[in-house]
Amino acid sequence: MSTSQDLLIMEPFNKLFWVTFSAFLLLLVVATLLLRKKSEKTRRTVLVAACCVTFIGFFFYKYYLSLDSDFNVITANMGGFNWWGELPLQLCNINMILIPIAVLRKSRPLQCFCFFIAPLGAMMALLMPGNGFSGYSLLLPRMLGYYGTHFMIVIEGLAIACFGLYRPRYRDLPRAVLAAILIAICIFLFNMLLRSLPDLSTGWSRIMAILAPFVWGLVITYLLMPMTKAFEKLLSSKKMKHALVKGKFARITAIIFSEIVLLVIITAVVLLILPQLYSSIETIVVNSPEYYAKVLEWLELRLQDHPELEQYAAQALSTTSDQLMDLVREKVLPSMGNVITSVTTGVFAAVKGV
Repeated sequence: MSTSQDLLIMEPFNKLFWVTFSAFLLLLVVATLLLRKKSEKTRRTVLVAACCVTFIGFFFYKYYLSLDSDFNVITANMGGFNWWGELPLQLCNINMILIPIAVLRKSRPLQCFCFFIAPLGAMMALLMPGNGFSGYSLLLPRMLGYYGTHFMIVIEGLAIACFGLYRPRYRDLPRAVLAAILIAICIFLFNMLLRSLPDLSTGWSRIMAILAPFVWGLVITYLLMPMTKAFEKLLSSKKMKHALVKGKFARITAIIFSEIVLLVIITAVVLLILPQLYSSIETIVVNSPEYYAKVLEWLELRLQDHPELEQYAAQALSTTSDQLMDLVREKVLPSMGNVITSVTTGVFAAVKGV
């Protein structure tokens, strides 16, 4: 005789699996009927909202998975939980991002891919779950997150057609399969790279070190674009008689002027504002014992009827104050001093060279 706990055990193809799957399909049918006479904009909004809820739930599920000690024991031979390995870089999970994009952009190729591949990829994950996701109670956070996320991906992919946002055609299928193969290869290679990184902090540092020049380049280009266009317009105007700044030379000259202006602004900020900021922070550090004493006196006055809470608050205040002052003395002030020195030396060297 089955117990109530046995009835909550989730495994592929068991009774609970089909009941849960049927419940999600029923949810899709009900939503389709309710939205049948609604505008296309409303149907798109509902589907995108459902995708957003799934995406948020996905990260809550991964967060609880990172705290699941049983899961780490079960997957110890694979290194346990690893955020790099849990990013949405699987064929099913990546559709959480692609489905709302396809719906909002009304892109037929993307809608085709999501309709054919999202349910397929999610069903493969549901029918062939990894270690720790089969044979356990559905009420466990990791089981709710895993099955809830993948069942939602299945019905969201199908909803693209059920809501009348995309009409499937057989001739679209080969393109979807080819795109799925190419994306799967890219995902596999990228996941291999991420899993080879020792931990999250090291991996993030390496990736940011690679991307930093490109990111700063994009930021600086974005900031300089309005100024560059203004200089180029001025240099190309009829008032400018000099041939050097005409035609193709106007943009080059405008870029050079824009970079000079940016360097002047950065130098002025560093030389005028940072010294004042440095002085203010230094004053706060010097006077910190006095500030600490005043705050402690205020706490003792307010919590004098609660000695245990007063002791805890005083200890927490002392620890926080020490850590903050150590951070300012050891990291913030030396870094600011180095920046000021470097910029000042560079400016004087440039002036001397001129």
